[in-house]
Amino acid sequence: LINSYCYRGNLLSYLRHFRYACKFYRSTCVHFPNDCRSSMVNFILANIFKLSLLKFYLDKQEEARLKFKSP
Repeated sequence: LINSYCYRGNLLSYLRHFRYACKFYRSTCVHFPNDCRSSMVNFILANIFKLSLLKFYLDKQEEARLKFKSP
């Protein structure tokens, strides 16, 4: 879960805010390795619905932009 959302940057890469959160959790790992995994997993689970809505919205926006650009 952490790999797919944080390091591969799937949904999280859509918002800079979430990327900063990943960096924050990764730096926390160094100091509190036990807290890191649960913090990151909780963060992702808490935001996964919002992130999927955001991805849907951005995809639709991109779709509309491409339609508008094409002749």
